[in-house]
Formats: sequence, structure tokens, C-alpha cells
Amino acid sequence: MRIAILPPMVLAMVLATPTAHAQISAADAKVLAREHYDKAQALVKQNKLDEAIDEYRRAYELSPHFSVLYSLGNTYSAAGRSALAIDAFERYLRDAAAAGKLDPARKREVEKAIAAAKERTASVTLVGLPDGADVAVDGATVGKTPLPTPLRLDPGNHMITATHDGYVPGEAPVQVAAKETPKIELRLQRAEPSPPLPAPPAPTVIGPTGVMIDCKTPGVALWIDGEPHGATPLAAPIELPPGLHRVRFEKPGFRGEVTIPVEAGKLAVASCGLIVISTPAPPPDHDQRAPARWLTSQRVAGLALGGLGLAAGIAAASIYGFNDGRYKSYKSEFGALDAIYGAGPPYDAGIYQRQSDNDALMRSIQSLDKVSLGLTIAGGTLLATGVVLVATGGGPAPSAMPVVQPARGGMLVGYSQSF
Repeated sequence: MRIAILPPMVLAMVLATPTAHAQISAADAKVLAREHYDKAQALVKQNKLDEAIDEYRRAYELSPHFSVLYSLGNTYSAAGRSALAIDAFERYLRDAAAAGKLDPARKREVEKAIAAAKERTASVTLVGLPDGADVAVDGATVGKTPLPTPLRLDPGNHMITATHDGYVPGEAPVQVAAKETPKIELRLQRAEPSPPLPAPPAPTVIGPTGVMIDCKTPGVALWIDGEPHGATPLAAPIELPPGLHRVRFEKPGFRGEVTIPVEAGKLAVASCGLIVISTPAPPPDHDQRAPARWLTSQRVAGLALGGLGLAAGIAAASIYGFNDGRYKSYKSEFGALDAIYGAGPPYDAGIYQRQSDNDALMRSIQSLDKVSLGLTIAGGTLLATGVVLVATGGGPAPSAMPVVQPARGGMLVGYSQSF
């Protein structure tokens, strides 16, 4: 599958937008399925059965065809996975018959293989589960109860689990041998709702709630939460509700402020730590100030990052243009090969080399598309970071700012100058 990258960039990161040819077509799926199928055939010859099973399953996912099920069933059987072999063979008989392509001799062969595989498996019946429970064997889901048929298990140890809304999950370990037909009882217990949490006890108020002012300096004005409360000395505490309160002390030339927590039934203490209020010196005349520089180190870094971002964007656009022409060549050759395959054998001796070369071209296109996408994202990020660094670089505001905006076939880069 090819990812199309749009070359224009804005100040934010640019996202890749798939085009029509980014979706895999049925013809492409068949080609990829054939590759997986051929690889599985080769692995079977090397007796690498587990790897061959994986390749057969990938081929069937890409292009479901009953012939793959036949090969998969034989490989499962050779690998000693008889239960899965039965499932693959039964699906083969059903799908081939539905397509009207079930050969009588092949049917007899497969039915014989199914009968032999059943002799090597156990047939397990589950009882005691409520309808609608999800059943899994060794972590793989097999269906919901009631199950249409008993479970087919290979000889050995297995773990059967069941889950259902409103029930506690249950499990049953089983050990079976070939030809056994045991009934396994698995029951689920209803989940009990959690008891409600007890209400917190009401706070016990022991005495007055408020603040005691500790200030030895007379004539200090007192403000609590923005409201005036007289001046020192104060003979009695001030009642306040529980919580945080801001206490401010003021006297000409002095000031202090503190935040205190007040608890129910307790008196907090607020001390008036006064500080001298200093008057800031007037700023120097404008003519006496040192001229501020616009080109700070931060803005230099921003301009460098922006330049790198623009370079990455240009490189991404160049790769995209180069790759687009190669993709058109791939599609043209793919169509020609598809027409040859559609006409049927015999094929020209060079057809397989053409197929291999065209597949290699697609892999190269996909690799360059990833590079183009990475450059686009990196370029957008660098450019956006550079603009932010320039805009927040300190000093006087620049009279000329970089401008980046989309334009037909790419992007417009320049500077905006104010006069």
C-alpha cells in the first residue's frame, strides 16, 4: 500500500492524506496472498510447519479461498493440531460446495481425513453455563453458550474459561485423551454488588473557630479575605469559617500578608511580619537606555530551525514527485501483468521476472514514501518551532517576520515588512 504525501506545509505539522490508490485493491490482495501461499508451500517442504501455518493464514485473510483451507487443514494435521485441522477441513467442504467446485474424489479424501483427525481428539461437552456466556479454550475464544457442537480438543492439558456480565469469571482445567467424550461442569457465581461505603462521621466542634492576631505593633490595619477588621491591638480573636484565609497587615511604609488554614473548633494564629515597602526608582530616559537587539540568540536558533524545516519540506516534495512517476510505472506494469495472468497459461518465460521486478519497485516506492512522510513531519515541526522561537525571542518586536503559506503546487516563503 502506498502513502501519498502532500508537499505544501503550514506552521503546524502536516498530516499525510491517502489518495485513491492508497487503498489495497482486490488484485493487489490476490498478488500478496499468492506470495504468502507460495512461501507457506516452501516452508512445508522444509518441515517448518508452524511458520507455514502462519503464512497460510495470512494468505487466507488477504484473499479467502477454499483451496487455502485444504492446504491449511493438511498442515495442521501434520503438525499434530488435529482439532484445528477438523475445523479447516469442514470449512473447506462447505465453501468448495457453495462455489460448485467440490470434486467427489477430493470430498472423499477430506472426509476420510476428518474422520482420522476425530480419532485423535477428544469431544468435550460443557454443562452448567448460562446462555450468552463467552467460552475460551487456552485463551482463544470459541463462541457463546449454548455451543452448537462439543469442543474438539487435542490430547493433553487445557484451560476452559467462561465470562458473563453479572457473573464472576469461572475456569475449569481439563486433561483429555484421544477419543474421550467427557462432560465438564462449569458454573458461574453471580457477582454480588459492593456494599456502600459508610458515611464519614460528622466533625466534632470543640471550641471557637477563627484566628488570633499576634502583632506587637499598634495601629496596624487588618484585612481578612479583602474585608477590613479594625487595627491592632485586638482584644479578642476573630471568628472565621473553616478553610484557608488571607490575612493582610498594612501601616504607612510597611506591609505584610499571610495565608492561614482554619480548622473547625480551633484558633489559628496569624503574626504580622511587616516589611518595608520600597519605592522603585524611575526608569532612565529613553535616550539613556542601551539599544535593545532584535537578533537574540533565541531568534538565531529559531531562524536556523526554520531553515532546516524548509529544507526538509523541499526534500519531501522532491521525493514525492520522483516517487509519483515511479508509481505510475508500477501501475502500468501491474495492469499489463494482470492482463497476461487473466488470459491464462502458457506464460512467457520472462513474465515471472517482470513480476518480481515490479514487486521490488513497489517495495522501493513504499520505503521512499516513509522517508517523505518523515521529512514532511520533521520539516513542519522544525518550521513551527523556529517561528515560535523567533516570535518569542525577546527584545523589540521584529519589523520583518517570516511568512509561510500554502500556494499552488507547494508553499510560499517570504517576509512581512511593516513601515
